[in-house]
Amino acid sequence: MGQFSILLKSDLERERIDADFYLPRYLGTIRALRRIPHAELGSRNLVTSGSTPPDRDESLKEGVILLKTQNIQDGFIDLSNDVFYIDERLDEQLKSTRLKPKDILLNIVGATLEVIGRVVIVPQEFPRANITQAMALIRISSNEFLPEYVFAFLFSKFGRIQVSRFARPTGQFNVNHQEIRAIIIPLMLHSFQISITDLVNKSIAFRQQSKIFREQAERKILDTFRFEEMPKHFRLSYLANLINCLNNHRIDPEFYRPEYEQIWNKVSEVAETNGWQIKSVRDLSEPLRYGTSEDFVYLDKGIPFLRISDMKNMDFDEETLHRLSDNDVARAGVCKS
Repeated sequence: MGQFSILLKSDLERERIDADFYLPRYLGTIRALRRIPHAELGSRNLVTSGSTPPDRDESLKEGVILLKTQNIQDGFIDLSNDVFYIDERLDEQLKSTRLKPKDILLNIVGATLEVIGRVVIVPQEFPRANITQAMALIRISSNEFLPEYVFAFLFSKFGRIQVSRFARPTGQFNVNHQEIRAIIIPLMLHSFQISITDLVNKSIAFRQQSKIFREQAERKILDTFRFEEMPKHFRLSYLANLINCLNNHRIDPEFYRPEYEQIWNKVSEVAETNGWQIKSVRDLSEPLRYGTSEDFVYLDKGIPFLRISDMKNMDFDEETLHRLSDNDVARAGVCKS
């Protein structure tokens, strides 16, 4: 559904004339925040960013971690993939942005609005690390704010809305330091901020415990099926029988890589040894269905319409979902639960 705002020229802010900056949901949030005691983030605290050194040795496998936007997920730092490092010399050059516990990191460059605004708080005992210019470092220096409270607010929809409002699509979405400093933070009672801090710390502890359980589950699967015994490297060329191509309706080489057959053989071997049955997804699930790629008129209220971009970290944010009318759902045959 189309939206519009009517403003006087004197109401224009920060020399912005792009219509998205003045969407009703943005203006309503800003007006509501300004009606309560508040402060701009940068008026009381340090807001800066790192840099991306051009002479960094990309082959380094150890050293000081250099965090990039893909490491900043919603509420946690992900070091499971694509971890980059810098040496002591470069870390000394970037010493002003060496991370400290309770620093807050906010993505300010990204391909989508889902990447922009991701925020984390650096936990205690985090490895030595620095940051690139694609994220803002927020270091709380005012006794009016607790770091965990500021993190929780930026993580909330009221923080994300402000970052999304400032983001401008110039090749990639980006926000500058002045705009991050202008984010409005409510001035809440210290006792309230302490309660938020307690919840944030519990959340961090639960996430760490959850990671341990997931790793234990993964390890049990690897050990049970003896996947670690598989070769680490496979030949670059291999053969596939024509009859297999016809049966599978696949002629792409990737489908016939040797490691896939090795995995199947391991699973079959362990299942036979333990007297287990092997089931396909078809046997365990209701009939699989595709969604739809039709263009719809999205509504403010209606049936949530889940897209790939809405799915993240085994969850989705209901606040960002588009919504459809009952007629559109019935017409397109979209799965409804």
